[in-house]
Amino acid sequence: MAKRYTVLVADRATGAVRRFTVAVRPMLLALMGVLLLPFLVGLGARWQVRSELEYLRTRNATLEVENTNFRAATGQLTSQVWSLQQAVDELVTKSALSADVRTAMARLPDGVREKALGGPTLEDLEGSGDPSRDRASSSAIGGGSLRSEAIDAVLAATVATPQDTHDVLRLLIDSLQRRLTTVGPNLERQAALANATPSIWPALGWLSSGYGYRRDPFTFRRSSHVGLDVVGRVGDPVRASADGVVKVSGWDGGYGNTVTIAHGFSMDTRYAHLSRTRVKVGEQVQRGDIIGYVGSTGRATSAHLHYEVWINGRPVNPISLLASR
Repeated sequence: MAKRYTVLVADRATGAVRRFTVAVRPMLLALMGVLLLPFLVGLGARWQVRSELEYLRTRNATLEVENTNFRAATGQLTSQVWSLQQAVDELVTKSALSADVRTAMARLPDGVREKALGGPTLEDLEGSGDPSRDRASSSAIGGGSLRSEAIDAVLAATVATPQDTHDVLRLLIDSLQRRLTTVGPNLERQAALANATPSIWPALGWLSSGYGYRRDPFTFRRSSHVGLDVVGRVGDPVRASADGVVKVSGWDGGYGNTVTIAHGFSMDTRYAHLSRTRVKVGEQVQRGDIIGYVGSTGRATSAHLHYEVWINGRPVNPISLLASR
């Protein structure tokens, strides 16, 4: 039989006595439970700490992998942005026009310019016409080229907002690709038109006859003169006023020794009364190339260059396209 202990509690004032009977085994078990409780609590806390540490290690490893992947993706996007920047800069450099050429192109007939260009030009690199996209890219694109400061600012925000950074970079890439696709071909046509526009004086000398009506030196009657006469010395070089292909090189009736160049875009130039020519039919020439020499062959009274410009099959005043000397 289990041992039992009786505890008596007496109240002296009233003389009341209270009796408590306690079994030994339950009392011992309760005492052991009280002593073991702190140990069990500590053991549980230790296990929880270990679990949290293991979770943090796993989470840290996952974040390191994500960070590595993010940096790799960001690096690829940044490389694409820089590649597009170089393409934009190269395009802008190639399409840069001198003031004289811009002036000459502006004086071309509207039909020629519209047919040649027919779309966005260099100025369209300033804005795409899409406000939502332009707002995102306007800080990175200025004057047709990217600003590295804007890209650096975007990359500086990668730790705080990685997904936003990727979105901005992708938006930059999309905007630049779209602009290059739209503007690039038109800039190439603009550059071709610029190269084909007769904008430099073909010879040095003084102007003896302008474009329009004048007194014919042979008949002394009022007649139409559809070009310019530049007086020079026999043998002075005559240069192509624009890029093109030689269409005529040789004797051409009253024009004497003549070179005619087809520049494209329905534009031709004629160089007449040469002492001799220096190019052959079908030859490619560039603005400033020597194509012949001043002479007085054909219907001429003295050594000079007769220079004509034809657009859309009609003569135009060359002065309107020539740069100031």
